[in-house]
Order: sequence, then C-alpha cells, then structure tokens
Amino acid sequence: MTRRWRVILGMAAVLAGLVACAGPADDAPRDRWAARTFASYEMTLVDLRCRMQVSVEGARVVRTVPHTCPQPSRSIDELFALIERDGSIGIACAHGDCACHDVYHIDARHHPTLGYPLHITLRLTPTPNWWHPDAWRRALTRRTLAICNYVEGAKQIVVESLTPR
Repeated sequence: MTRRWRVILGMAAVLAGLVACAGPADDAPRDRWAARTFASYEMTLVDLRCRMQVSVEGARVVRTVPHTCPQPSRSIDELFALIERDGSIGIACAHGDCACHDVYHIDARHHPTLGYPLHITLRLTPTPNWWHPDAWRRALTRRTLAICNYVEGAKQIVVESLTPR
C-alpha cells in the first residue's frame, strides 16, 4: 500500500471517529416541556433588548404586548425550533457572492424542571462555502483559505418569566 493510500485511510478513520462522537442531540429539555401539565401560558420574552409579554395557547402566540418590537414574538415551541437550527445555514451566499455562508451557532440554557429555553445565544458565523466556485476563486485570488473575514453577528433571546394559565 502506498503512503498516499495510508494517509487517505487514516483520515477516513479519524473522520468516522469524529462522526461517531457527535452523537444525537439532547432531547431531554424538549421532553420535559412536552410532559408539562398545562397548554396555555404567559411569558416575558426579551429579544434584541425588546421586552414583550406573550400569551400562548397550545403552541400558538395569541397576543403580544407591546406590538412595537421589530422582531416577532415566539412560543416556546418556536424557540425549540430555532435551537434545532444550530449548525445550519442561516444566510446562503452571504456577503455579495457565494464564497461564504452565514452559519447558525446556537447555545441554550434550559429551565431545570420544565425544560423550556431560559437563555439562547444565536451567532451567525461567516463560513467558507467550498461547494461553490466563488470560494475557490476567492481563495486562489487571495492566496489563503481564510476567505470569510467578515464580522460575526450575535443576539440573545431570554425568557425572563413563564406562568401557566
């Protein structure tokens, strides 16, 4: 076996090990939320420093006060759906061409008993899109693989309180 094949097989083994270590997502918080004994609730949600009182029936937002926040209110189920987007592409072909994507990186802390998200940090990170020719064109032009040197964006979403109805 040539040296090149040994290197390729070694890299494949390392990659397979990394994939095996990734494991499934932690569903315990969502399971605790699904096991709750109430369907309707009121919560205070802060998103982009805008505090809103949100009334939810089932999984649907039925009332939000005030209506002046630039972003929509969300139910707890919608917050869980947002958390599940961790690692997915938030903005494809960002920054003027398709050399870079903005990828979601999401961290969340959950309520210890009910499981709902207490604090979510959402970051959009510029990441090379190696599947598109623009990325390779930019890398060759700049003579570097560090082609997505854009500012990373971040925001926080906080559930300050949640009261069953």
